[in-house]
Amino acid sequence: MSSRCTLAVLLSLVVGVLAHAQRSTAAPDVDEVLQRLESAYRHLETLQAEFTQTLDSLALAMPQRASGTLYVHRPSRMRWEYREPEHKLAVVDGVRTWLYIPAEGQVFVGSLAALRRGGALGLLLGDGMDLRRDFVAEIAVDGDGKPLADTLSLVPRQPSEEFERIELTLGHNDLPQRIVVHGAAGDVMEYRLRRVRTGMALEDALFEFQPPEGVEVVPVE
Repeated sequence: MSSRCTLAVLLSLVVGVLAHAQRSTAAPDVDEVLQRLESAYRHLETLQAEFTQTLDSLALAMPQRASGTLYVHRPSRMRWEYREPEHKLAVVDGVRTWLYIPAEGQVFVGSLAALRRGGALGLLLGDGMDLRRDFVAEIAVDGDGKPLADTLSLVPRQPSEEFERIELTLGHNDLPQRIVVHGAAGDVMEYRLRRVRTGMALEDALFEFQPPEGVEVVPVE
């Protein structure tokens, strides 16, 4: 092969490598990420996962962490079984939300509509919420301004008293594996999901709750 031909081959290889590198480092496309999430929700009926919840606030000396098991039955039921650091139970039965704190002898009861208005946990149900309609969606960036792959930054189109922004990171199944809620008061709540399973049969009893006898039932808006 002549030197001219060899040079031509090398140049073509270099151009190909550079083109591939440019595609690989291109900023993620927000519409593509949204489409993947929406497609995953369309095919989701049930989900089970281990969760870790972390609250970081200026009012706390150090972040507070909790963990347990999450069950989701779309379109409108969830169950959060907290094991650490204390036992608690949160149930969304399709109409109401229940939070039972045995150590305090109290049950807080609210509405599913209020949960959806809150935005963050409603994202796990993926029902009654249109991300494109309800949020300004962008690809999230790190502290250096670099795009974060598969992570959406969601800012509510209508001002919310609950939060200013939500960051949502997709897992390998295109469902949320990390949700970070940036509160209006500067607090940050993070949810991480692992050992995610989908498509299993879940008993209706998981999403039913009856306040134990003798506990105080506290209505919340």
